[in-house]
Amino acid sequence: MKKHLRIILILILVLLVMFFVYNKKQQAIKYGKISVIAADYPTYSITKQIAGNLINLDMFIPPGQDSHHFELKPSDIIKLSDTNLFIYTSYELEPWVKDIESSYKGKKPLMFVNTTKNTENKESLHAWLNFYNVKIMADQITFYLTSIDEKNRAIYLENLEAFKQDINKLGKEFVSQLSNCKRKTIVHIGHDAFGDMSNKLGLHFVPVQNEEATNQPSAKQVGQLINHINSKNIEYIFTEKMLNPSFAKMISNETNTKVLLLNPIDGISKMDFERNKTYQDLMRVNLKNISKGLNCQKK
Repeated sequence: MKKHLRIILILILVLLVMFFVYNKKQQAIKYGKISVIAADYPTYSITKQIAGNLINLDMFIPPGQDSHHFELKPSDIIKLSDTNLFIYTSYELEPWVKDIESSYKGKKPLMFVNTTKNTENKESLHAWLNFYNVKIMADQITFYLTSIDEKNRAIYLENLEAFKQDINKLGKEFVSQLSNCKRKTIVHIGHDAFGDMSNKLGLHFVPVQNEEATNQPSAKQVGQLINHINSKNIEYIFTEKMLNPSFAKMISNETNTKVLLLNPIDGISKMDFERNKTYQDLMRVNLKNISKGLNCQKK
């Protein structure tokens, strides 16, 4: 009986998903909009700022999850049934995109857009933390939007230019506010996302995890980290919003330091997503916290 009930519930769920997809398709036809899915939050935020309400835009990885720990399920493929563009960061960050490409059998062609193939420092998984790369990603997204939606080309290009100007402004804010800091070392109870950005700003980034966020520090490494913090009289350590805060709290208690948040933006919290926070919004929060943690003085 329980087995039959489970099958019935699964069938109902499948029917509901199909109904949702059908309604979305009809709505897209009605309003003449193309359908776009962005794999992760950075590509979603960039695409949304360039396209606005001209497209039907969804995010593949749900809010509250990040790119490093997302696992593709067969049911996820249903989301692509009426999609024109699938925009992702890279195979290195999202290897499951290859599985989608090889298994997709939709009725119409689906274009896959790798946004980082022309960026610098390609070995970095977190291309969007480099402001030059963010503009390259925006160029790539705009190129594909205009290629399949020619009638809105002028608007896309205008929005792209506005986006780039804001990124240039953001970059100048980082340089200005972080060029005169009493401290230069960011101790991060999280993964190695900000190494490239820190190097460009003349800062030293010390994370406890690798860039893939797959390792956990040993007891010896934790002891060395605590000794480093104490010997350097560090006042603030950083951690990530979507991580369990217990580890950072333990380090904080052992070193009498305060904890600040540093967001790698490889995912977005449900609250920030519902509040329509942009990539720039989250980066400016990072800037505020880094400036405070390193005791930086504005010029």
